[in-house]
Amino acid sequence: MLPIQLEIYFNTDETDNLEKMGLTSHVTNCETRLMTFFKIDAIGIAKEPDGFEYGIIYSAADNFASVLTYQELKQLLNPQQQTI
Repeated sequence: MLPIQLEIYFNTDETDNLEKMGLTSHVTNCETRLMTFFKIDAIGIAKEPDGFEYGIIYSAADNFASVLTYQELKQLLNPQQQTI
C-alpha cells in the first residue's frame, strides 16, 4: 500500500505564533498539504478539547496530524481488516 499520499495538517504562521505564546489553537486552524509517506510505523488518535478527532501518523522519529480519523487511516492502510 506504500507509498501513499495523505493530507496532513501543518501549522501556519498564526498557529506557530500562538504555540510560541503558550496558547493552543484548534487543529482545523492549520493549513493542509499533501505528503507522500514511504514508511508508516504506527497510527494513533488525537482529540481536540471539543471532541474533534483526527489521526496521528508516526513515521521514524516524527509524527504528523492527518485530516483522516484513526479508523479511516486504519481502514485505508489495511483494507482487509474488519473494524471492530
